[in-house]
Amino acid sequence: MTPARLWSEAEKSRLLESRKRDIRLTWAEFQKRHFPERTINAVQSAYGIYSRAEKEPKQMVAQNKPSPASSMGKKRPITRSGSPESCGDPKKTKTVCGFDDFSEDEDESSNQLFVEEQTFVKAQNSDKRDTTKTTKAVSPPLTDRSSVNNAGMPDLPEDIRIFERIINAFKSQRQTLMDTETKLKEVEGELKALKMSSMIDRGQSQVTVNELTEEVSNLKRELLQVKTEKEDMTPDKKDNCERCAQLEGQLNQIVANFRPLQN
Repeated sequence: MTPARLWSEAEKSRLLESRKRDIRLTWAEFQKRHFPERTINAVQSAYGIYSRAEKEPKQMVAQNKPSPASSMGKKRPITRSGSPESCGDPKKTKTVCGFDDFSEDEDESSNQLFVEEQTFVKAQNSDKRDTTKTTKAVSPPLTDRSSVNNAGMPDLPEDIRIFERIINAFKSQRQTLMDTETKLKEVEGELKALKMSSMIDRGQSQVTVNELTEEVSNLKRELLQVKTEKEDMTPDKKDNCERCAQLEGQLNQIVANFRPLQN
């Protein structure tokens, strides 16, 4: 069990000054801010003792009253800190809090403060032992699956998760933009190739059309010439005329060549 630590002169001065400055704070808030290493009861008791000890000499001087010790024939000089020094009974030389005290009531308060601190330390050690035993006896609780990610690590706080989602969304949008830009370049390349191919095909088609037009014109002229020669022949010479047979063959050939162009 850890013994209660005595109050030093610096701590006593800091206690009184801090309480005067932060009088609006509750004792719990005051203890947590200025003396987290001590209990609330210890801080309250020490403040009551030291504040009374500080006010008592001032009241006696103001009222011109002798101190209780002087009425008993004892002399106690005043130290630098303003606390009376003991000249007699060694039992009253120092209290638990390190302050010279000759009042029986204050001595009882100091003893009570000592008992409270000892009780608190003992209870704290007992709680630690009970917690250790409980931890060993009880199996570890199952981890909430909803608060654990796929990697087995606890989820991040909500603010960090929101920031993480924003970063992931930005990365996704950037990747989508890069993919779209790549596809756009591919489409532009295909469009250029298609345009070039279309121009080439158009030129070849134009050449082919010109050639076909010229060939059709020639066939028309030749057909007209054959028809004219055939009509000029006499009926008696049509069947036996060698020229007529040639013209008939040419006519059939022209018609056969010209029909696919019409389709």
